[in-house]
Amino acid sequence: MKNDLQDAVGRVIWRDGQVLASRDLNAEAGDEARRRRLHVRYLHRTWGVALGLTVQTYGAGVIVSPGYAIDVEGRDLLLSEAIELPLPGDGTFVLAAAYDSDAVCRPTISAADFCAGPDPRFERAAISWVAAENVSAGLQVPLARVVIAGGVISGGMDYRVRSNARRLVTPHAAGGITEAGATNWMDASGLRAPNLWLQTDIDTSAAGFLNAPAYFAQLCRQGPARPHPRTGSLDQAAGPFGSLPAFSLDGLGAITRPTPQGFTFRIPRGTLPLGVDLTVREAEAGGWVVAWLGLEPVTGSEPLLNLQAILAALGTII
Repeated sequence: MKNDLQDAVGRVIWRDGQVLASRDLNAEAGDEARRRRLHVRYLHRTWGVALGLTVQTYGAGVIVSPGYAIDVEGRDLLLSEAIELPLPGDGTFVLAAAYDSDAVCRPTISAADFCAGPDPRFERAAISWVAAENVSAGLQVPLARVVIAGGVISGGMDYRVRSNARRLVTPHAAGGITEAGATNWMDASGLRAPNLWLQTDIDTSAAGFLNAPAYFAQLCRQGPARPHPRTGSLDQAAGPFGSLPAFSLDGLGAITRPTPQGFTFRIPRGTLPLGVDLTVREAEAGGWVVAWLGLEPVTGSEPLLNLQAILAALGTII
């Protein structure tokens, strides 16, 4: 497997009085570009169009506006001037941008303005038509898709294949589980109903949340089953599971008073399936604990909550 971190040159160290050759300057520029690609690829983990590169029909071809994109390798795809491309033959094609340091663009600056060597006017993104089945997404950044019949675009330009780069902003996630036998269960009452809920206060201050996150929690049992459970109790209902490492009960718990420092987890007292018949003493002695997970969105392009990922994370906690 290719190791992207290996480099034969490495960072150039300058010293007073050093005689510089072209390879020294090229090595420094190459090292800077390599580090930028690593930064984009592994820290931001994004690729696609970042700015411009719009596609519009023009006569028997299309015009691509100036813009900037990034490929999956973290390389810059820059188009400083609009270009015109004729339509290819009949078929289904994708107009794509790809990295090509030798792609030709129309010159706007006299070659006399540059020193001898590679001409910077000839470095830009390679924009070309690719048969739809041959597109290498990531190495090629799709801009638009067309179906061509009889030399003209049929059905208009399809931009659904277009991939846009975006900042990767992940939520601050933290989780934990209370200590068996020391969860500090307590009874809570309604206005006229004693012992209406079984609840506990969960301290999440060590997670370092700045704002109240989205909390998820469930009731779990840790440790072996009680040898002689009370008839009708939750301990008796969990008996068939024997000495499994954990027995979880989800869907009954409610989270109240969420803050960055914690929340209150409560479950209704009663009988299954609308409540649990469990006393404070039984909850502590039976190893009933609370597993929790907090997700605090970060300012930016927050990802959508993935419930499957949340449940999977809870499963790793318990």
